[in-house]
Amino acid sequence: MGKLLNESLLEGISNVDISPTMFEEATGHYQAIAKLFEENGLNADFYPQGSFSTGTVVRPYNAKDEDTFYDLDMVCLVKDVEKHETTPDELMGRVTGVLLNHGTYKDKCRLYPQCVTIEYARNESRPGFNLDIVVGVRPSGCDGLVYALRGIDERWACQDLSLAKVDPASWMGSNPHALTDWFHEKNRPFSEYNREARLKALVKSSKGAYATIEQVPDSMDRSSLQRAIQIAKRARDIYYSHVADDIRRPESCMLLSMLATHAEKMPEDSSAIDILRSFCSVMHDAGILADVGTDCLVMRSGKPYVGNPVFPENYLDGWTKDDLSRMFGWLSLLGEDLAVDTSDSHRFAAAVQRMLGSKTSQLLSGIPAVSATIPSVAKVKPWGLLVD
Repeated sequence: MGKLLNESLLEGISNVDISPTMFEEATGHYQAIAKLFEENGLNADFYPQGSFSTGTVVRPYNAKDEDTFYDLDMVCLVKDVEKHETTPDELMGRVTGVLLNHGTYKDKCRLYPQCVTIEYARNESRPGFNLDIVVGVRPSGCDGLVYALRGIDERWACQDLSLAKVDPASWMGSNPHALTDWFHEKNRPFSEYNREARLKALVKSSKGAYATIEQVPDSMDRSSLQRAIQIAKRARDIYYSHVADDIRRPESCMLLSMLATHAEKMPEDSSAIDILRSFCSVMHDAGILADVGTDCLVMRSGKPYVGNPVFPENYLDGWTKDDLSRMFGWLSLLGEDLAVDTSDSHRFAAAVQRMLGSKTSQLLSGIPAVSATIPSVAKVKPWGLLVD
């Protein structure tokens, strides 16, 4: 039963992953931008962050149109100025000025308070994608003692930075490079397990993009942990597409941190389904029993805490009891779908559809078309008694 579900989800999630061709194209685009910055006297490091760097890319889901643009996150770390020597507006202006004054990019740029986005329209060979660029300087100004008090390894402190935000102008502390490094450390046992077999399968399915396993970039290999994170992200996007906009949802960096922390105690041969089932199980216990701590969610001063493993912050800051109840409701439903009886074709198809989306599931062999509903979720007690 578990094997059939695991294979179906892996096949489906690979269809909403970034393709080898698109990966090469996106890499070429960000390298061209890095060169442009250099040619225009902008002394900066320009590198991927988020799902592009952790190998957990999933095509964004929209209930009205599943074929939305991919979002690939980049960091522009300006190195020739100190934080006290500039303002967020000035720093962002230096970067956007280079792009807006160049013929290739001026019509592709969209300016937002926290980033500048370069839009690459879809063509016959690939869907569209966005490069979302955040701009920062180092350091964040967060005292190393704060890292220690939060139980964070102080080696990550040397990589943190301040990101520029405009309208209104402010600095935001962050540590995207360290989060990537931290994740790859946690992922290493899963990445090394059965790696050659995965690479051979990827070469076979790459449609000529790779001739040998040596040609496959590390960033295109997917361990069971990475697949588990991708499936969770996709299931989250589908579930929350039916939820009011004012309800917070678990961000991708939060899911990555929680799942990688939880998986650290699991065997290296665990499948993506094994990891997700175990994660949903411990989160179910945390949702029902307020005093039960888990490896990735604890209680501090009577309130739930999910910490960023490389920067002093609580991912749940600002969350309400309704936000928390909704998250536990989603994880409860996800756990039920992961335990579905695959011999019941209708229930099996509905569960896969709730995790992957209708269009994606219909591409899978042996999955009948059904109308999957996402039930309303009652508030999970006793969070309502604990969170103001």
